[in-house]
Amino acid sequence: MLTQWYLDAANTLLAQTVQLNIALPEMVVLVPNFQAGQLLVRALTQASGRAVLLPPQILTLPAWAETVVLEDIAVLPDSRRTVLLYQSLKQHAWFDEDALWPMSLELGRLFDELTRQALGLPETAEAFGEQLAMAYGTRTQTAITFEACLVHELWYALVARPQEGVSPAALYVMQLAALARTASVPLCVLYESSLDRQERLFLTAYAHRQVVIRLPAPQGDDATACLRVAWTKGSSLHARAQELACRMPGSPWQGRLQLTGTYGLESEAQAAEAQIRLWLAEGRQRIAVVVQDRLTARRLRALLERTQILVADETGWTLDTTVASAGIMRWLDTVRADFPYPDVLDLLQSQQCCADWQATQREQVISHLQGWLRKHGPVHGWSAWLAVMKAHAVDDPLHQVLLRLHHAAEPLLSQRERALPAWLDVLEDSFRQLGGLMHLSQDQAGAQLLTLLSTRKQELRHVSGLTLNLQEFCRWLDHALQGAQFVDSRVDSPLVFTHLAASRLRDFDAVLLLGADARQWMPSGANSVFFNQSVRATLGLSTQTELLEQFEQDTAALLAHAPVTRVLWQLRQGDEDNPLAPGFERLDLLHQMAWGTSLRDTSLLQWVRPGLAQTGTSAGSPRPVAHTRLIPEQISVSAYRSLMDCPYQFFIRHVLGLSAQDDIRADMVKSDYGQVVHAILHDFHRAFPRVTDLSTDAAEAALQAISRTHFSRFSDQDFFVRAWQARWREKIPNYLQWQRDREQDGWCWHEGEIDAARTWAVDDQHHVTLKGRIDRIDSGVHGWSVLDYKTGATNTLKQDAKSADESVQLAAYAVLAAQAVGGDAMIAQAAFVSLDDVATLTVAVDESPPMIAACSAERLVSLFKAMYAGTPLPANGRTTSCARCEVRGVCRRDHWLA
Repeated sequence: MLTQWYLDAANTLLAQTVQLNIALPEMVVLVPNFQAGQLLVRALTQASGRAVLLPPQILTLPAWAETVVLEDIAVLPDSRRTVLLYQSLKQHAWFDEDALWPMSLELGRLFDELTRQALGLPETAEAFGEQLAMAYGTRTQTAITFEACLVHELWYALVARPQEGVSPAALYVMQLAALARTASVPLCVLYESSLDRQERLFLTAYAHRQVVIRLPAPQGDDATACLRVAWTKGSSLHARAQELACRMPGSPWQGRLQLTGTYGLESEAQAAEAQIRLWLAEGRQRIAVVVQDRLTARRLRALLERTQILVADETGWTLDTTVASAGIMRWLDTVRADFPYPDVLDLLQSQQCCADWQATQREQVISHLQGWLRKHGPVHGWSAWLAVMKAHAVDDPLHQVLLRLHHAAEPLLSQRERALPAWLDVLEDSFRQLGGLMHLSQDQAGAQLLTLLSTRKQELRHVSGLTLNLQEFCRWLDHALQGAQFVDSRVDSPLVFTHLAASRLRDFDAVLLLGADARQWMPSGANSVFFNQSVRATLGLSTQTELLEQFEQDTAALLAHAPVTRVLWQLRQGDEDNPLAPGFERLDLLHQMAWGTSLRDTSLLQWVRPGLAQTGTSAGSPRPVAHTRLIPEQISVSAYRSLMDCPYQFFIRHVLGLSAQDDIRADMVKSDYGQVVHAILHDFHRAFPRVTDLSTDAAEAALQAISRTHFSRFSDQDFFVRAWQARWREKIPNYLQWQRDREQDGWCWHEGEIDAARTWAVDDQHHVTLKGRIDRIDSGVHGWSVLDYKTGATNTLKQDAKSADESVQLAAYAVLAAQAVGGDAMIAQAAFVSLDDVATLTVAVDESPPMIAACSAERLVSLFKAMYAGTPLPANGRTTSCARCEVRGVCRRDHWLA
């Protein structure tokens, strides 16, 4: 919709060249961005009627200023200025050390604004100093708050030192002065409203020596007038709406602007992807996504690239969010934390560690190390890792990896303080020994990272008097990476991710605004962590209100020039409502008052995956069908229980085989305690099948000794081990009394930890085998007793015993016990042995063990028949089962029940 404006601008320029009797190349045209320059060249070619046209010099004002070389002017890089500010703040000890780097960066930004607000257009370095001194004297009288005084004093102290050089902001002002002083060609300016104070002063000064043509901004249509009415503060919005409706019987925004609230990040990203695909299907090519929400933008980009839709991302992202930066910071964090095992495992899984190794070789080392840690327990501290390294042969890959970590960490582990360039040398050498430097150089973001660090090393080499420890260096590096931008320049696509200021005078077929909520759709220039708006006002700097005016002007221009715009935002952030940005809220309210309809539109949500659009109906639980080839022929008792509790859990864990690996635990937990108690009782009863043959003291001493042996296999430094051991020792007398009572009732320990299995035919082609390990079988006058030790809550065991046909465990063990002691053996009792309470209790099933065993076997066969017949395995777990289910993330129960 800007095509006609560019043609008018081109005709104006051509007419001016005739009037001034010059050729186009003898004129300079200032544009807000280079994309606008390309559109102007196209319009000039069309307006001239020529096939080939020599265009004028088309530049942005900063790019033109960079062509000016000022002799004898030293420049103070931003990085060196930040370090000098840090040094000054640290010496005064006014603030916490954690805040010094971010405060130094924010002070630097404020200094640039102060410099540009304070200066006119100085012609010489001496004039520059005089203007600074005058501004300092004037502002000293008004800077009454501590924060304002701090900023002002540090600013003047820094910029008034010529030996350090001028800041890039001051250099820019001086370059503008030089351009104005040597003005030699006519100048044309597009979109003058985006210029700041110094830049407008420059135009005034330039006009004293040469012609300056100021092209008016594109005139808005009825839609622009509607925006102006909605966003202008003053009289009643209702009255303005009625007046607008009288002037415009039809809405200028109907069909051009839709406001769509979504239900979270994924929903917003999917809605954005759907809208872009719909626009592409309509033949729209030049599509802009104006990004205020970087997280959603990254997810949207991933969704688009999955379907081969490429994105030219002009916004980029901060370098610290790239994989390259994460690898370096992960390494430094691991060293600083003294190599905790989770960090070491995470580091080894990174491609930046041992990048010269084959992926399979690295995976084998990681698998071996994980197994070693599960067996021997977690490791923390470099001295402990050295012991692990020495426990493996020199040619063992794990030994070689740990040795490489040792050599790479040595220079970092030194307690010395170093200057920043020295730290950067140490970091480079350390990462080279780690094997990650080559990987960084082959990655685009990694290459930019290495270039950044090399540049910083050169810029900071003359800083004296400041040395940092490792922690301070890591803080500096973290903020340096946050302040650097990574832009992937390899992609050329008509679909662009951009920011609002970069959209000025650009022509798009469609515009998508991402993250248009009240929290994010606002200017970011005046946001401050340490210095609030009152401090900025005291210093004479632009405030949020002034920046908001420019922001709204840019938003209005973008909307007015786009044929169609979709505005997206998330309705909720966590547990809180997330309202639409006030400007769009007022526009929608005005639209309803004037024309009786809302601009809000939910039709796009039909393209969002069910469950994310929250339509009020459940998307339904997953109901997979097990492929015949994947149905297991053997299942354990726990797998049988999984099948009963939740068929979908059984499908994930035992059909697909996606069970999670055991965690490497630093502390003893209840499951470990249960396993130790099982082993203790098994060893004790093997040694003493009849407790009544021992005296009370002898039995207790024997059980205590066996218990100490088993608990000693765990670290005696673990508080939880000592706590669990003390808990078990308290239960020993009661357990022995329970055992004596049981022997008096005619039961005698027969065998423990028995591996048993039983097989049934499912049909002519398939069979199923149930296998399990029985904790204990006792013999008695009336038959056999199968016992299962439990350290869980007694009330839960009682519930399971009452519903033994559903909880499966005791019924399945009864089946296996009959097989273990003899095919037709009589199982007279099936019971849990509760070891949780003070008193040891027998919790037996109420029904006949042979009957529940037969029912359990029959049901197992029928379930497998149904599986082979293609019956779905739905996720229908009980809440109690789902609460501790390890496949809950795959099932997504919380989403389909929402």
